[in-house]
Amino acid sequence: MGTMIQAQRLEEAAFRGSQFLKHPRDLRGNFDILNITQPAIVQAVQRQYLEAGATSSRPTRSTQMEFPLWTTASRATFMR
Repeated sequence: MGTMIQAQRLEEAAFRGSQFLKHPRDLRGNFDILNITQPAIVQAVQRQYLEAGATSSRPTRSTQMEFPLWTTASRATFMR
């Protein structure tokens, strides 16, 4: 799924959205956070992914620790 999102060539502003404008770290590459900031993009990619027969994945706290956004993992999961 990450490859399909990368094909969108999103810039930092797309990853931040309005929700994370002041976050101190670069969020580009945090595909899980797009569930919150760009849900339409994620839904379109996920639809293609599932139509191809793949299973879905869920954001995890350990993934979000890299950004540090571990408190958003549950929010990102429920946005799908």
